[in-house]
Amino acid sequence: MNTKGILNPTIIARIALNIAASICIAYYFGTEGDPAWLFGCLCFLLLLCCPLNKNARSNPSGIPQKRMSIWLISILFALSVVLGHHIAITGSSYSGTADVNFISPYTGWDAIALALIAYGASTLISSLLSRISRKSFPAPCMDTISTRRVLAASLVLFLLWLPYLLAYWPGIIFYDTLNSLRQTLGVNPWVNHHPAAYTAFLGLFVHAATATGYSATTGMALYSITQMILVATGLSYCANWVAVRGRLKRVVVWALIGLFGLSSYIAAFSIAAWKDPIFSIALLIVSLRLFDLAWKKTAPNAAYLASVALLCFVVGVARSNGMIIELVLLLGLAVVMITQPQTRFMLMRTTAVLCATTVFVVALTGPGYQLLGISKAPKEESVGILLNQMARTAALDGNLSANDKKYMDSLLPLELYSECYRPTCTDLLKWDERFNGRALDNKGFFKHWLSMLARNPKLYFEAWELQTYGFWAVNRVDVNTYCDSFYAGPVNWSEDGLKASGELGIRPRNLLGDDNLRELFHVDGWFIPISWINWLLILLVLCLWRSGAKWAVIGLAPSLCLAGTLILSSPIWCSPRYAAEEQFLLPVIGLLFYMLLRRNVIQAPMQTPADSNRSST
Repeated sequence: MNTKGILNPTIIARIALNIAASICIAYYFGTEGDPAWLFGCLCFLLLLCCPLNKNARSNPSGIPQKRMSIWLISILFALSVVLGHHIAITGSSYSGTADVNFISPYTGWDAIALALIAYGASTLISSLLSRISRKSFPAPCMDTISTRRVLAASLVLFLLWLPYLLAYWPGIIFYDTLNSLRQTLGVNPWVNHHPAAYTAFLGLFVHAATATGYSATTGMALYSITQMILVATGLSYCANWVAVRGRLKRVVVWALIGLFGLSSYIAAFSIAAWKDPIFSIALLIVSLRLFDLAWKKTAPNAAYLASVALLCFVVGVARSNGMIIELVLLLGLAVVMITQPQTRFMLMRTTAVLCATTVFVVALTGPGYQLLGISKAPKEESVGILLNQMARTAALDGNLSANDKKYMDSLLPLELYSECYRPTCTDLLKWDERFNGRALDNKGFFKHWLSMLARNPKLYFEAWELQTYGFWAVNRVDVNTYCDSFYAGPVNWSEDGLKASGELGIRPRNLLGDDNLRELFHVDGWFIPISWINWLLILLVLCLWRSGAKWAVIGLAPSLCLAGTLILSSPIWCSPRYAAEEQFLLPVIGLLFYMLLRRNVIQAPMQTPADSNRSST
């Protein structure tokens, strides 16, 4: 045993810093010094303190290259932990007002904790990167995915989820679902609040059922079955894709199918009459298609381009942020082609198809909907965070100019903001009967928003924190234990909801017959929190960049764009369904980390003739 190395002052200092970082992490993660959690953090960081692999020994600092990236990510992560620790939700996480849901005061200790947590995070990232050598990413297997195996696994998933459909026949229906159905049935005028394309797709099944003598309940059941098939096929394709691309045994496919099939969260999601399941599966397959494009490094064929066009069309029309994701993705591909001319032959066709699809979606949802008589969504639906920032300023007596006060009073009487502003969600403010949404159409909205921002940056930042923390705070118990995705508005077990659905001819019931059996297939399931996945994605990008597998980042681009739209403009503090695609992408994320760390079976990259000539000289 080399005692000199252990007694090295640098090593001793690093151990001391890791102990301090462990204490800070344990406290700021809400454990307040819980011995078990503290001991776990301590052992983990001490293990990272003295990495044993060859790369780490050759780099005594324990920090490989890319120091700037490591410290930037570490500081941002530490900042998120400190911010998350000071978010106090003592009332309802949906309807609580600013006096019960607030930001607790900061102290000087937070600055010390920020530095120590950043150091601990940098130790973790550095140790991980020291185990990833450059050009270490193995060549994926680009064999064709077996259609027969995909269909077989899809059937297993469908059968595993079938009891949920029977227990909540004809599917889990929400008030949003009823609003869409009222439009398709002519009760309400068409409004592109809930995307009109999704509303038309939903109504297609109800109209088909009623036109053939069946009930609207049957129509909704047909919709749920179709959605189950689409979700099952998408997840089955993902499981088979992971096994084939990673050269893994077939047992991995069935392990993933078991995980997807036995998860009550995913099972309930497959029969939830939301726009999110179809959107999430379409975006997931877009990611897999982009991974294939990056790894194959050849111009795609017509079948590939057709699939990308169809999937991107679904993404663009199924949800309001789908078009934003496509625009950012399109911009990213264009930048890559401009800065890396050698990629044009590979990316040009895909970029052209994405561009054409995006233009078509913009034309359809803009002038097209207008010609069809479909009204635009109310403006308050697209400025949720901005509106809440202004409302917080008014509610907490921020600094407002006379013109700003007049404008805010035109939206809602100034004295009412303290009771109507909800820090974690905009819904109850914009739905208040006294709120004048028509005033938002005034062209001066952004002028007033900027004016109030200049005077109240702290209040604006706090408003953003409280409305988005579920997508970036990893140390919040309410985020990490969130299981209420399907109890936030279903009509299936609500007396008022059953009455409202009955007016449209839809009568939910339990076809299993016994409510005790229904309890076996509960819908309050847990799944990996979105905040953890978002930070995992950032770490994965850094690891891929380190290994030289920069091309693989193209496949992560849709998920990164999705995460960005939610972190910047989520309408509510936490709703996993908004980022379900990231949860479905977890097997792919795991595969990428496995391939990065699988150093003992790395395959040498194929050499081009030019490479061979250079090596021989």
